[in-house]
Amino acid sequence: MRRDSDEHATLSGLLQEWGKGDDDARDDALGLAYGELRRLAAAYRRRERADHTLQPTALVHEAYVRLAAQNHAAWKHRGQLFVVTAQMMRSYPGRSISIPRRRPRDLNRST
Repeated sequence: MRRDSDEHATLSGLLQEWGKGDDDARDDALGLAYGELRRLAAAYRRRERADHTLQPTALVHEAYVRLAAQNHAAWKHRGQLFVVTAQMMRSYPGRSISIPRRRPRDLNRST
């Protein structure tokens, strides 16, 4: 339990340093959080359609790219990182769930 507590404190500290513009802290924070982010992505993936093509690792990497673009984000704690990342994963435009699904009869309607 002590290790988890230390890891949480370390991650929170790294996030605060990232918020001050430290790119090394950003990389360290995301590296430390990677396993949890991957588990989160895998959970979302299990709820998707069977023909969904984006794998959990790719979803995490896409979220990383979007997170890395966050310059001087005001991170308060590790939970905030996971909430923001979860929202990014749910709203990723390449996810099949965000693509409007139309039935063939809807496509034949004239407007």
